[in-house]
Amino acid sequence: MSQNAQDEPVDDELDLEYPWQDYDDEDDDDGDYETIDLGPWIEPKEWVPPIGTDVSRDFALLATTVALIGPVEGPTSLWFFLVEPSGALSPLIVPFDGLPRNPEPLLVDRLVHGLGDELTGAVPGSELVLALVRAAGGDRGTVERSWSEALRRAATSRHVPLREILAVGADRARFLR
Repeated sequence: MSQNAQDEPVDDELDLEYPWQDYDDEDDDDGDYETIDLGPWIEPKEWVPPIGTDVSRDFALLATTVALIGPVEGPTSLWFFLVEPSGALSPLIVPFDGLPRNPEPLLVDRLVHGLGDELTGAVPGSELVLALVRAAGGDRGTVERSWSEALRRAATSRHVPLREILAVGADRARFLR
């Protein structure tokens, strides 16, 4: 806690319970907020967001999904999250482990159409958020780009409401737009 010019206390500490609460992504027109450093302020072991958290703002969505995924290790996986029409994160969260390095059209179609359509159908008006998770990922690498393009094509062709695709790695995370 510090003092301002009028000797009033100013809270300058980050609230770890909701690290994005004072972040205003509306003013960040240059897109810098698209990549976040998974530094000490998000510790999945210490902070797990409650289901139903409002993720209508980009930074809240990214921080919440990263915290729910936890430490990134093991094989490449694709996580399915649902955002309800109210902007709340749905309790329907499905990780799919063991993705191949390159997207196989039949697998992508089955994942998006089968699982994605089933999940969004369970919560009418919801949107799908997909997180491509791999230890060396979290940016726009070759693997992320090829999977993102294949997932978007499948969602579009199958009319599955897709809000975002995220890349999550051991050290960083970003939107794949």
